[in-house]
Amino acid sequence: ISVSSYNKFDNNCHRDTWVVTLVNSATSIFSGLIIFAVLGFMSNETDIEIADLIQEGPALVFIVYPEAISHMAVPQVWSVLFFLMLITLGLDSMFIMVEVMITTIMDHYREKLAGFKYLVVIITCSIGFLLGVSMCTSNGLYVFQLMDTTCATWNLIVLGLLEVILVAWIYGPNAFLNNVKDMGVVIPTGLKIYWKTCLCALTPITLLALIVAKFVLYQPFNVLPQPANATGAMKGLVPTGAPVVGWMITLSPIILIIGGESERRGGCEEVWRGAEKEETPSSPQSSRSSHFLRFSCF
Repeated sequence: ISVSSYNKFDNNCHRDTWVVTLVNSATSIFSGLIIFAVLGFMSNETDIEIADLIQEGPALVFIVYPEAISHMAVPQVWSVLFFLMLITLGLDSMFIMVEVMITTIMDHYREKLAGFKYLVVIITCSIGFLLGVSMCTSNGLYVFQLMDTTCATWNLIVLGLLEVILVAWIYGPNAFLNNVKDMGVVIPTGLKIYWKTCLCALTPITLLALIVAKFVLYQPFNVLPQPANATGAMKGLVPTGAPVVGWMITLSPIILIIGGESERRGGCEEVWRGAEKEETPSSPQSSRSSHFLRFSCF
């Protein structure tokens, strides 16, 4: 969303949505085929079952894959290509993550930080670098796996569910599609019905089911995956305060949103009261129905 804000106003966002979705899904399927092809090759070479080869965390990338590549023809070429792929994958992911933070800060403090974007970039990257140094220590894999386990979990699904609810059930899909129409994008009637169905029913139900599944299959933070290079002394060792830090990391995006909205609560209430004044119901019954229609999807 942050990156799309740099598009021109009349950019065909509907077309881009389909392209990004299809390319992303196709890439995931292709990656799955490559992953299991490599694991199958490794299993055939070592006479080890695929289930025994699959490992969680960085072991799959930095142990299993390099070993599999070493058994292939011209392993030097495959090794260079593999690690170039890892570097580019990490870089483009970080570009987006850093851009989201920078755009958020610049948009929120637009007047105060006008002309100082370079300082925001430097400070943001420096803080990220300092936080990442902890993963380069002797026990840094524990920090990495704690971050990997707690950063992108049910919290992101909750944020996605909130976004869908805000667009579909509060702002309204008709108003949303009208905004797209104002951009010069023509959406056929059949696709409009599809988008309304997805926004109002399919997507919220799917996200809610994922959240429930996450909590049903929840594992405490003290059951972290074992680092691949763990020594005998480290086995079973749980860093002190890891569960507390894990919950802080998981809840931080939600807390930031609640804090940000609390800061702007006055402005939101003014907008809400202004919208209510525009409604002129003819009876108490219509007044109650107008509040219901505000949260109605269709």
